[in-house]
Amino acid sequence: MRLSHLAPLCVLLCLTTPTAEAVKYFWQLSDVHVDGDYTATADPKAWCHSDTTGAAREEWFGQIGCGLPWRTVESAVDFMKRHIGSPEAILWTGDTAPHWPYTDWSEVFPKLRRVSSMLRNAFPDAQILPAIGNHDAYPSDQFPDDNGTYYQEYLERSGWGELLPEEARRTFRRGGFYAVDVGEYRVIVLNTALYYTRNKKVSEAGDDPTGQIAWLAEELKTRKPTIVTAHLSPGFPHWSIYTPNLYTNYNYKLHKELNRVGTLEQRIANIFGHEHIDTFQNVYRTDLPFEKHTYALNTYFMAPALMPGTLDQRINPSVRLYALLPDKLNDYVQFHFNLDAANKAHRENPTSVDDSKFWNVTYRLRDAYGLPDANTRSMHLLFKEIKEDDNKFRKYWNFNDGLHGDAPACNATCKKQRLCQMSAQVHQQMTDCLNGSGQMVASLVLVAVTAAAARVLG
Repeated sequence: MRLSHLAPLCVLLCLTTPTAEAVKYFWQLSDVHVDGDYTATADPKAWCHSDTTGAAREEWFGQIGCGLPWRTVESAVDFMKRHIGSPEAILWTGDTAPHWPYTDWSEVFPKLRRVSSMLRNAFPDAQILPAIGNHDAYPSDQFPDDNGTYYQEYLERSGWGELLPEEARRTFRRGGFYAVDVGEYRVIVLNTALYYTRNKKVSEAGDDPTGQIAWLAEELKTRKPTIVTAHLSPGFPHWSIYTPNLYTNYNYKLHKELNRVGTLEQRIANIFGHEHIDTFQNVYRTDLPFEKHTYALNTYFMAPALMPGTLDQRINPSVRLYALLPDKLNDYVQFHFNLDAANKAHRENPTSVDDSKFWNVTYRLRDAYGLPDANTRSMHLLFKEIKEDDNKFRKYWNFNDGLHGDAPACNATCKKQRLCQMSAQVHQQMTDCLNGSGQMVASLVLVAVTAAAARVLG
C-alpha cells in the first residue's frame, strides 16, 4: 500500500499496531448533498437553494442550511487523496443528491456520475463502494420493490456499473444491494433506503422486498471478516427517538439479521451515514433490562456529513478514515473542514486561498477516549463512560458537529434521549430506556481495565 504525505497521520494510526503493513485503510464519504447550481453571483438564490433558510450569503465554500458547491466536494476528495492515496476502499454511504426538493432525475444521476469519476480518478487502485441514500432518487425517498428494470437502469445511469464487478452488479439489479471481496474482507452493501419510513413504494407490512434480507442472511454466513455498510441504519435517528429510520417491520428484521448469534465473531464493523452528525449506536440484547447488560452485541458507526448542517444542526464538512486489522477495527480518525475560517480567508483574499489548510483532525477515537481499539467491547465501555462521566459526554457532544462550536448545551433530558438513541434499536427497548429502566450502571472495574489497556497498547 502506498502511503502518500503520511508522516503526521502515521503517528496517529500506525504506532499501536504490530506493523504498518498490517493496517488496511477505508475512507468514508457520506451525505454530500451537492448543489450543482451553487454559483458565485450576488444573487442569494444562486448561492443557496435551501429548504431551511432564505438568508443565503456569498460564502465561497458553502454555508449552513445549503447544499455543497462542487469546489468543496473536490477539496474533500483532494484532501483524502493527499493523506491516504491508496486505501483499500472508499465507502460512499449515500445521499449525494441535494437536500432541497428537485423536479427530475437530472439532480441525481449526473451528480452520482461526477462523484464516481472524481473518486475513480483520485483512487484508481481502490475499490469504490457506493450505497444508495434516501435522497438518491426521484422522487426523493421513493424506491420500488422492483422485478423489472429500475435497478438495472439505476446501475447504468449512475455510473456505478463502472465501479463494481459483475458479481456485485448481478445482485444490484435485484434491489440495489451487493457484496464484494476487498482484500481479506467481505464488504456487504445494503439498500436500506428501500425500508425508509418515507418510501411509499413498498408495503410497510411486507415480507422481504427484493429478497434482500434473505440474501443478507446467507452473506453473513461467510467465514471471512465482514464489514456491513449502508446509508440508513436500523434504530432511531437522533432527531426522532420515537420513530425508527426504517418501517417497524423491516427495522426489526434487519436488526435481527445484523445481530444474529453466530455471525458476529467475524464482524469487523457496521458503517452508516444519514445521521449527518458524528455518533454511534451499541446493540444490546432485547430480552434483558438495560441495567443487567454487561456487554454489547454489536456497534453501528455513523460518520458525519460532508454537507454543512441546517440552522438547528450546524456542522463542519467531514470525512472519516478507518484503520483495520485482519481481526478487528483498530481505530478511526475523524477530519473536518473549518468552513467559517475558509470562507473568511476567501473573503479577505479571493485569488489565493489554499483550501487544504482548512482540513484538520477532529479527533482520533482511541486517543480521544483512551480505548485499546474500536471493537464492540471498547465501544460498550465508552458508552458507559459517556453516560457516567459528564466530561466524556461533553467531549462526545462537541465532536458531534465537527468542532463547529455552535452546538446548544445538552441538558439532562437531552442527554437521556441521546443515550437512549445510542443504545436502543427497537421500540420496546426505546420505551424502556425513556421510562428510566434503560439507565445502566457503569462498571468502574471495566472502565479501569480499558484505560489500563489503552496505556499499554498505545
